[in-house]
Amino acid sequence: MRRLILLLPLLLLPAACGDSPLREVAAQLLPPRSAGGESLPPGPGLRLSLGGAGVAAQLLREQGDRRLWRSADGVAVEMQGPRVVATAGLPVMLAASRLEGPDPLADPAALVDRPAEYRRVVDLMGADREPENMRFGLAFDCRAAAQRQGELLLVAEECRGEEGGHSNRFRILAATGEVVESEQWIGPGLPALRIRHPQH
Repeated sequence: MRRLILLLPLLLLPAACGDSPLREVAAQLLPPRSAGGESLPPGPGLRLSLGGAGVAAQLLREQGDRRLWRSADGVAVEMQGPRVVATAGLPVMLAASRLEGPDPLADPAALVDRPAEYRRVVDLMGADREPENMRFGLAFDCRAAAQRQGELLLVAEECRGEEGGHSNRFRILAATGEVVESEQWIGPGLPALRIRHPQH
């Protein structure tokens, strides 16, 4: 319940209009607003895509290593470091995601020689936010390994659980550990969310 209270501001973010790949996925949840869309504050941005060309998302809030991003069409993504830990404005929403133990992405170079095994636990919520469509504590056994490709580290993460599995991919600058691009699972029935940092 505490997690739901903390996520409430994210889940109640209003929507704005706009035609984008994310908008198509979110159409059943997000009602149209007035023409012209909604202005977002200037500042750092990401490029988000669930297929197609993608849409820009701006930084709304930052606290420690957690950042909240939102696109003009009302899709919100909360990240902890490079990982997506919550989403809003989609037919299936990631209410929370956590790892048991340290995140192997904190030292991606170590994954070249020593793949890591760990557990990921997620909470999911339907677009209607009805209690019967909420699932808590879904556990996945995960394994992450990396390989070098020029100046990049390519990290592949495979997770398997009782309800199936998912894969995540991260492209990371070897020299700095900075994530350039990732493809991350954000819930069953949705394509992987591609996240690209525009400075790259």
